[in-house]
Amino acid sequence: MEKKLGAILIVVQDRSAVLKLQEILAQYASIIKSRQGINMQEDGYNVITLVVQGDNDTLNALTGKLGRISGLQAKIISLNIKKEEI
Repeated sequence: MEKKLGAILIVVQDRSAVLKLQEILAQYASIIKSRQGINMQEDGYNVITLVVQGDNDTLNALTGKLGRISGLQAKIISLNIKKEEI
């Protein structure tokens, strides 16, 4: 199956969502290549960005699970990246 490269933006508005978020991210640790947290509490939320790489089904499963957590929002942007032949 073809791998995709993706970026997931997660906005956490309710800190009670963090435990469930951490649990799901741990399940998908093998496809998470980078993770950055940005504290924006003065604005009432926090932001997490992920760089992920995996097949379409796995990326959709991850974002689907994230989207079902109350208290946060998540969106993915993904690209098909093909290795150039040498």
